Amino acid sequence: MISETKPLSDCEWLERILHYNDEMLISGFQSSKFVLFNVDRNQTLVAVDCGGGHRSHDFIIHEGYFYFAYVNKRKTHRYVTRLPRLLRELEPGLHPSSINCVELAEQDDVDLYMVTGGENTEIQFSAVETGKFKPLVSIQGHLSSVKCLAVLSHDKESLLVASAGGRSELSVWRIQMKPELQWKRVANHLLGTPFQSKEEKEPVDDIRYMSMCFHADTGTLIVAGSDGFIRSYSLQGNKLIPVKTCKSHRFCILYVAVAHSNWILSADTAGYICWTPLSMLLPETSQDAFMGDIIRFRVHSAGANAVDFRSLTETEVEVGSSGEDCSIALSRFTILGKEISLKYKRVHPSCHASQVIGLRFIGGNHIITASKDQRIYLWKVNDDEISVVDYTRTSVADVTSLAISR
Repeated sequence: MISETKPLSDCEWLERILHYNDEMLISGFQSSKFVLFNVDRNQTLVAVDCGGGHRSHDFIIHEGYFYFAYVNKRKTHRYVTRLPRLLRELEPGLHPSSINCVELAEQDDVDLYMVTGGENTEIQFSAVETGKFKPLVSIQGHLSSVKCLAVLSHDKESLLVASAGGRSELSVWRIQMKPELQWKRVANHLLGTPFQSKEEKEPVDDIRYMSMCFHADTGTLIVAGSDGFIRSYSLQGNKLIPVKTCKSHRFCILYVAVAHSNWILSADTAGYICWTPLSMLLPETSQDAFMGDIIRFRVHSAGANAVDFRSLTETEVEVGSSGEDCSIALSRFTILGKEISLKYKRVHPSCHASQVIGLRFIGGNHIITASKDQRIYLWKVNDDEISVVDYTRTSVADVTSLAISR
C-alpha cells in the first residue's frame, strides 16, 4: 500500500478517479446529488442535484471549466461551472477544534512565529511566512483546554512560553529552534489547597485561567482566573512558586495586564475595569513603598472581552475596551500616586453587529477591532471620538482572538 485516505463522508457511491492541477479528484453520488471531491484538500467542489445514480451521465473538465450532463425524467440537463473559483487555496486548520488564544513572537525583526492554544488541549507553534502559516511543532501536556498564552522571553535560539487554561493549570515551555526544533515543559502548577485562601471557595477543578501577563522586572507571572482572583507566580528553576493572590473582581476575569509602573489593569464579564496595585501581587522585596487600594469602574453593560491601553503621559493612561455589548469605549485615567480618577469615558455604541473579541491600539492614533460578525475594522482616534478608516471581511465565522505584530 502506497497511501490511504480517510473515508469520504460526502460520497456514498464512487464513480471515477481523475487528476486536475496535480490534485486527486473523486466523483460519485451522495443520495440524490452528484459530487466532485478534492481528496488532497478534503473539500467538496461540486454538488449537483441530479436525482442520484443509476442514470445516464457524463462530465469533463476542459480549460478550467467543469461540464456535467445527465438525464432526468427523460430530459437531458447540462451543468457548467468554472473550477478555479472552486479550487481556491484554503489554509489547513492548525487545530482540530476551536483556537482560544494566539500570541506572536518576532525574531531579529525578520522571522515571525505564532503560538496558538486550542480547545483540544494542544499548543501549536508555527512560522509565519509571506502570509502563510507553517506548522512546526504540536505541544501536548495540558489536562484541559488552553485559554491564554504569554511569551516570556525569546532569543535567536529559543522561546519561553507560558500557557494556562482549564482545571487551573499553568505551564511554562521552552521551544528550542536551533540547532534543531524541540520542546520541553520547564515547569507546571495545578492550583491546590495550599495556595487557596479562605475567600477562595470555588472548587479548584472548576477554576479556569483566562488571561495572563508577565512582569519582566521581577520575573513574576500574573494570572487571572474565572473565580475573580488574580494570582502571581515566580519561575524558579523547574518550579512555579506561588507568590500572592488577591480578590480583584466579583466575576470571571477576561483580561489582565501591567499597565503602569505601580498598577495592574483587568476587566471582567460584568463590564468592570479594575486597577489593582502591583504591590498586592509582587514579592515582598518589590514595591514595598507603594500600597494602594483596588479601584473599580463600570465601563460596559456586559462582558469586556477586548481591552488594550496606551500611555499618553507619565500620569495618563487611555484604555480602549469592547465586548459583548458591541460598543467601543475610550476611557482616560489620571494616575497620581495611590489615586486613580476617570478623566472621561466615551462609549460608542453598535460599532459591530456582534460580540467584539479583539481590540488593539496600533500606531499613534488608530485602533483595530475584530468581531464575530466576521469583520475587522480600522478606526482613527481623535481625542475621544473614533471614525472608520477601513474594514475587511474574514471567512472565519467564529473569531476568538486577535494578536498584532508591532
